[in-house]
Amino acid sequence: QAFCAKISYKRLPTTTVSDIVKSLLTCVYQATENSSKTTQQAAATLAYNLGAEYLELNINKLVKGYVDLVSKAMQQELNWEEHDIALQNIQARVRSPSVWLIANLRNALLLATCNRSEA
Repeated sequence: QAFCAKISYKRLPTTTVSDIVKSLLTCVYQATENSSKTTQQAAATLAYNLGAEYLELNINKLVKGYVDLVSKAMQQELNWEEHDIALQNIQARVRSPSVWLIANLRNALLLATCNRSEA
């Protein structure tokens, strides 16, 4: 019991397996203007089939904020033709803080993809 107290032990619901899964697993879909309906539906379907809680966030304003900030600082307009990889990467990196925040608010373990999965 002392160990559980130190690791933010979470009592699980004792009703059904689906209640336990939903209390432990949250899937977060973070869309931008470049996200397709297909990827959104795939994420929602996967979460549903797993029995997970499903959250959707639109991170477009955050991505645009970073792009505008750096464009202004560098005095350079960024565009997809010349800066494709950088613009793809900022979308991926902006997704991190929100899932960390959700995990921290819930005293949860965050399992996320790594850079390698993007190759």
